[in-house]
Amino acid sequence: MTTSVPKFVCKLCNQEYISKLNFNQHVSYCEWIHSTLQSRNQHMDQCEKRLTDVQRDKLIRELITRMNSLEQQTETKMKRMQNEINLLKRTRRMRIIEWLNKHVQPTITWKQWLAAIPLHATHLELALKYSVYESIKMCLEDYLNTNKPSLTEQARPMCAFKQRRDFMYVYDEVIDISKSETTFAWKLIDRKEFNRPLSKMVFRLQNMYIQWRMDNLNHICQSEDNQDEDRRNSHKMMTATNVSNMQINTVFRAVHELINQDLEETIIEETTTTTTTTTTTDPQHELCTESTT
Repeated sequence: MTTSVPKFVCKLCNQEYISKLNFNQHVSYCEWIHSTLQSRNQHMDQCEKRLTDVQRDKLIRELITRMNSLEQQTETKMKRMQNEINLLKRTRRMRIIEWLNKHVQPTITWKQWLAAIPLHATHLELALKYSVYESIKMCLEDYLNTNKPSLTEQARPMCAFKQRRDFMYVYDEVIDISKSETTFAWKLIDRKEFNRPLSKMVFRLQNMYIQWRMDNLNHICQSEDNQDEDRRNSHKMMTATNVSNMQINTVFRAVHELINQDLEETIIEETTTTTTTTTTTDPQHELCTESTT
């Protein structure tokens, strides 16, 4: 018995065939399998029926309509989410202010409190050596480090919370336009409003420098070096009101770091103390168990 010897071999996969018909069918399939993606796509393009201009335009219009619809739905959802977030923030902010107005009653406003902080000759030396706002920062740090009561132990007219690093709460005059009267209450301020009373501290340092300069005028006039130094110091002190945002932020962060407290711990502790003496819970106390952003 004789064995059949393959006569046809595929060059792509080395598959062997005896029948030419089977071999030809295989080669056609094998060439398509081993062809590149690009040539395969080209082949499919040639086989597929092309869209007419009308069909293509209709397809494009449908895709554009769908895309616009999705964009509008996404935009609507984003606006709704943003409104909900803003409402939540306003609600939390108002609840904190309500809590402060009920439990913390300062005797002076925060502007009066800042104006009463003493400035000494050492602060003027720091202003001449570094900058006016650096001196103010150190002055506030020194004063706050020696006066560190808890929020409710002493009614300091400024407070801050770790959960809200960009804001402070201050006790200030509030004008009620409807009643044409001025009341005192807590309010929220940002860095820009924080700088306004600081400018009065700058003015106090400038007056201290003017008085110091008059007292030391003879010494200044003794040499050119002293006069050059006097010109530099005068320029530094008189242009101190041209403050940069970086300088304001530096003072703001330093004060915030010294007076901030944990929002939840501060008010939860007060709530716990209150609930031990009464069977009802004030709804305003529950506000601060929420984390603020």
